[in-house]
Amino acid sequence: MFVFIVPIKSAQVSNSWSQVCKLFERTLRSICQQTNQNFKVICVCHEKPEIDFIHPCVSYLQVDFPIPYWNKKNFVRSENHNQCVDKGRKMWLGLAEAKNFNPSHIMFVDADDCISNRIVEFVRQQDSDSNGWYCDQGYEYEEGKNTIFLRQQKFNQKCGTSYIFRFDLVFPQWIEFDAITRDYQRHQMFGKYLAEKGTPLDPLPFPGSIYMTDNQENIWLQKSFFTQSDRPVKEQAKFIVGDFYKRIKSQKLSEDIKQEFGIMPLHDKVLQKTM
Repeated sequence: MFVFIVPIKSAQVSNSWSQVCKLFERTLRSICQQTNQNFKVICVCHEKPEIDFIHPCVSYLQVDFPIPYWNKKNFVRSENHNQCVDKGRKMWLGLAEAKNFNPSHIMFVDADDCISNRIVEFVRQQDSDSNGWYCDQGYEYEEGKNTIFLRQQKFNQKCGTSYIFRFDLVFPQWIEFDAITRDYQRHQMFGKYLAEKGTPLDPLPFPGSIYMTDNQENIWLQKSFFTQSDRPVKEQAKFIVGDFYKRIKSQKLSEDIKQEFGIMPLHDKVLQKTM
C-alpha cells in the first residue's frame, strides 16, 4: 500500500477559499489517476474543501488546533512562519493516520501541485526495502500559461512535492507534535534526516511532479513576494533573471504532459464524481 498525504491550508488564511478548493480538486484528481490504484490519500485540513470529486481511496482528517493568524494584505515573514508550522502539524498528523493503512511508502503532496500517474506503479516494481526517492527532475508551471519549464536537476530543492519515503524510516517521528517548527514542513528536511541516519534516498528516474506557481495561494513562490520594493535589490534581480531564463527555456505544455500529470485549467472542472 502507498499513501499520499495532502496538508490543506485553512479558509481563514486563504486569499480565496474558492481558489484553494479548485486547486486542491485538481491536485486530488491528479493523484487519483495513478495507473496502479493500490493507494490511499489522506487529506489533513481544518475545513473540508468544497469540491465535486469523490474517490474511494480518499479520506479526510479534520483538525481543531488553532489556525495561524495571517494579514492577507501584507506578506509578513513571522506570519508565514506560523503558516509553515500549521502545515508541518498537518503533515505530522497525516503520518500518524497513515499508520492505519500499513503503507510501504508515503509521499507528501502540496495541495496545489500535480504528480505523475506512474509513481505508485514505479514503487510497486522496486524492492520493498528501498529507502525512497527524490525528484531530481520536475516541471515548474505558472498558472494559466501554455508553456512549462522542465528543471533537469535539483528540482527537489525548489518543490516540496518531491519525496517518497519508506514509511518505517519516518514513523515513529523524531519530533513531538508541540515541538514542530517551520523546518519540519520543509520536505527536504526529511531527506536530510534520512541521509544522516545512513538511509539516503535515490533519484526518481523520471520527472515526478509539477510545481505550480503564481496561483495566489502558494505560501512562498509568488512573484509579488520577490518584486516588492522593500525586498533587497540583489534578491529581486536574482528572481527576475531566473524568471527570464525559465521563460526562454520553457516548452509547450503538451497533451502527453497534461495526461500524465492531470493538469488542466481550473475552469475546466470535470463533472464526474467517481472513477
